[in-house]
Amino acid sequence: MKKINSSVLGGILLVSGTCIGAGMLGLPVRTAAGGFFPTIGAFLIVWFFMTCSALAYLEVSLRFKGQVNLITMAGQTLGKGAKVLAWLTY
Repeated sequence: MKKINSSVLGGILLVSGTCIGAGMLGLPVRTAAGGFFPTIGAFLIVWFFMTCSALAYLEVSLRFKGQVNLITMAGQTLGKGAKVLAWLTY
């Protein structure tokens, strides 16, 4: 089995901890009035779109050689306007 680099593991833990923390603290408070099953449905829909966007991001990043960032990928695949938009939103 391949050993995971400590910086990669740290990045994984940072992102997953942030996502889990925001979801566990913020979303149930806002969706409590809707009930249990509508809340579960909303969580599943959001999870599905997050998974699809992560897989799309992964597919684009794997097409590049070396290390690239989101702004570089947007510029090389979608053009200058997307690069500026990615820079502003990033």
